[in-house]
Amino acid sequence: MSGFAATKGVFMTRSDVALQSFNDFGFRPVAVIAWWSCQAGHGIERGNRGGIGFWTRDMSSAVAWSSSDGTPSSDTSRLADDAAILGLATVGHALSMRAEVASFDADGFTLHWSVQPMEPWIVHFLAFGGEPSIRGRVGCVSSQPAGASTSLGLPEIRADLLLLVPTPVEAGSRAQGLGIGIGAASRRRQVAAGYASPHGAPPGTVTGAQRSGSAVIVLNDPDGPPLIGAVRAGARQDLAIEWSGAGQPTERTCYLALEGLRAKVGTDVSTAAPGRRKTRVGFRPEAILLFSWGLAASAQPRGIGRLCIGGASERESGCAGWDDRNVEAHETRTHVVSSIADALIIIDTQTGGVHARAALDSIDDSGFTLDWIESDGKLRQFAYVAMGRPRDQNRVSRALRRRPRDARGH
Repeated sequence: MSGFAATKGVFMTRSDVALQSFNDFGFRPVAVIAWWSCQAGHGIERGNRGGIGFWTRDMSSAVAWSSSDGTPSSDTSRLADDAAILGLATVGHALSMRAEVASFDADGFTLHWSVQPMEPWIVHFLAFGGEPSIRGRVGCVSSQPAGASTSLGLPEIRADLLLLVPTPVEAGSRAQGLGIGIGAASRRRQVAAGYASPHGAPPGTVTGAQRSGSAVIVLNDPDGPPLIGAVRAGARQDLAIEWSGAGQPTERTCYLALEGLRAKVGTDVSTAAPGRRKTRVGFRPEAILLFSWGLAASAQPRGIGRLCIGGASERESGCAGWDDRNVEAHETRTHVVSSIADALIIIDTQTGGVHARAALDSIDDSGFTLDWIESDGKLRQFAYVAMGRPRDQNRVSRALRRRPRDARGH
């Protein structure tokens, strides 16, 4: 098929097969963003292990992290590599699972488990397709000191959307300390969120941030300023990341560039009480990516260790989230959550309860509506990435929907 198409999916990993296939997409994937949590079923559990990955048929990149629960000091680790999925074990934070993309198939994709997962993991994903007009590219770059810039090397692709994940670790290596982050950029709009929990620190030593105007936040030190990356136009129609702030440079920032779609990046807020709220984007989204640190907008990092990522299409929605408790205590407390009923969940990091949660209510020609089923009275900012067909394809789609009934063959 031609024209942008997308679907949201979710699956449980299997330990009894080397190949695991997923289909019924209605199109051949061009690219995938996936995020995952280590848990036996949907809901909230203790412990924090997860990851984020970008996939194309030519290249994949994934990050993984682990933050132990119930330890006298923080026990955190991170890993990055050229893989589709990575996982870390609780004890020793050794590699516990690894998958590569075996193939992008006519109606889905197949993963090859080079390290089979011996524990249950829930994997959420958004798959994008629509050849030949849709193109995707995955790549990774190292950051530069503040005041410098890093070219993404994309002169041959017009990136309508960039998704970015930074990790302060080299490819194929594991390091102490947890750093989670995700960002998005489309034209002049960009937003990023993330948090960090150092290894061997007193329980509650965390820092988090969410900010517009940049697509990368690297939080290496809870007591220091972050490293900020903003996507700018570079030479010869290339894109570059301009670095600012006083944080330490990061070894690896991975990106997924998509061409051939209409995209809008922005922020909105939850309702203060349970209820519906519409986010207007100016077109009909085929897919929505959401992420949030669960607080109001703030120009400065704060002592919160929480991130939730959600995705939705007209067929399905769901989210996963991870957090580290942010108060002093005699031991750490960490949580992980997954849901197929909610598009976003904001966990109370201290109790494991829920501050707020939202389900996808509807998608229409001007945007999407979230139903905030729970809300504790605070306005909590979330970032969104709305993805749809280019304008000319939308005109054709609307014309087809408005044809008389007898013209449709009924």
